[in-house]
Amino acid sequence: MQCAIIIPIGPGHQTLAQECAQSVQRAFQESPGPFDDILVLTVDDSEGRYGRSRARNQAVRQAAEAGAEWVFFLDADDLLLPEAFRLVAPYVAHHDAVWGAILENQYGSSEIVKRAPQVDHIYSLRQLLDNDPVTTLQMGHFVKTRVALAHPFDESLDTGEDFDYYLRVWETQTCVKAPLPLFVNRRGAHSTGPRSANGVQWRIAAHEAMNRAKARLEASGIYGHALIGVPAGMTHVFRADATNAGDWWSLPAHYLPFANKGHLLDIAALRSDTPMHRNLVVGGGGLVSPHFPQLEQLMRRVDIRLIGWGLGHNMNVDVEAGYVEPEELRYPRYMERFDLLGVRDWGAPYRWVPCASCLHPAFSRDYPIRHEIVVYEHKRIPTGIDGFPKMTNDTGDIVAALEFLGSGRLVLTNSYHGAYWATLLGRQVIAFPFSSKFYGLKHRIPLCRAAEWEKHVAGCKVYPEALIEGRRANVDFLSDVERFLFEDSGSVAVKQRAAIG
Repeated sequence: MQCAIIIPIGPGHQTLAQECAQSVQRAFQESPGPFDDILVLTVDDSEGRYGRSRARNQAVRQAAEAGAEWVFFLDADDLLLPEAFRLVAPYVAHHDAVWGAILENQYGSSEIVKRAPQVDHIYSLRQLLDNDPVTTLQMGHFVKTRVALAHPFDESLDTGEDFDYYLRVWETQTCVKAPLPLFVNRRGAHSTGPRSANGVQWRIAAHEAMNRAKARLEASGIYGHALIGVPAGMTHVFRADATNAGDWWSLPAHYLPFANKGHLLDIAALRSDTPMHRNLVVGGGGLVSPHFPQLEQLMRRVDIRLIGWGLGHNMNVDVEAGYVEPEELRYPRYMERFDLLGVRDWGAPYRWVPCASCLHPAFSRDYPIRHEIVVYEHKRIPTGIDGFPKMTNDTGDIVAALEFLGSGRLVLTNSYHGAYWATLLGRQVIAFPFSSKFYGLKHRIPLCRAAEWEKHVAGCKVYPEALIEGRRANVDFLSDVERFLFEDSGSVAVKQRAAIG
């Protein structure tokens, strides 16, 4: 399968276009994802006579003639991210067009930030129409070539042609905006020329396109639908402690295109008769624990379909000693009652799907090393290690936690997520396991008593592949979850759970 990357080159963008094309080649070398080949199509409009729409439409026709099944529209002043092809892989089988989270970079600066505010997940046309266009979609996206041919850009428009096109595609095709970034929008190098426009003009044109789309939908009687094309009825259960970044940000619904994101339940408050939707996502977090009998109680219900996402072993805990000996991770029999299951523990008899927090866009940033050693403590379990910069996990601010962890070359921690996140950031880690959950970490780090950490410094390693592996596992699992949700297999699942008892 071939993907054509379409890059229109406007006035003043010739040098930027070379950097843009190089980013495409780097991404394909990093991982081709579902594609066997790529075709970079640049369209020279350096004098600005034709405009972006005509340039893109011309390139789409060239892509079709070359046999490319997909295209990616990339502006010359933007850059494709190295993981773009890999991250789109789980979506191509079930979608006609795929957008990602919007990252921004001021031209000339190395800092990349997530646009804020921003709607992270869009899975319906109604969502697109009910939000400020600045917060929703931008040009960089994958789309099937046949769809781009059927919905050409309006060449009469000098601005707003992008949003007019988006809306026509979303009206008729299966589309998604995933929370995973695909490209970087470089600011401060906007093209000029006789057909250019400013931000105010674009916003006016985008709202006019939205009003036209609303009028079309109201005439057809479907604008009132809350969601289009997404299975309704979903509950998300996790440890909803907003003061603990690890607990709070382990929820897959923070990052992925699920319905009913507002129906969140804290597992600590669940009762056997708690009302919930038919489809239930449990996780992430160390919920496989005697401290959460509610998980086993959920398994006794036959009116729901159960998905376990990023659940972790946490059966043996010693807070007083702050250390548990290495052990083989054994799981309660009730784990067999899940209809679909991924656990964060490596080597378990179940599919490996690590904590979904690896999908947070803050992991795409670079964090300068300012200290040789930092200490990241569990808020209730002091390490007794002093003399180094220290932070506890008594925070819901994952960005602050990542900035701190990234500031150290070596991270000493007794926090599971402290160890996991520092590994994803490419830092050396030594952890002090007060729970069996540490022994499920895939990327092996020294695990010891806090007082003995200095003996293990020489054994520290970094794992530059860890972040991509974690994201790939989660996005792959999403594909199976989507298939499961859209299939009417609930009756089979209930029978299987009842038979296990």
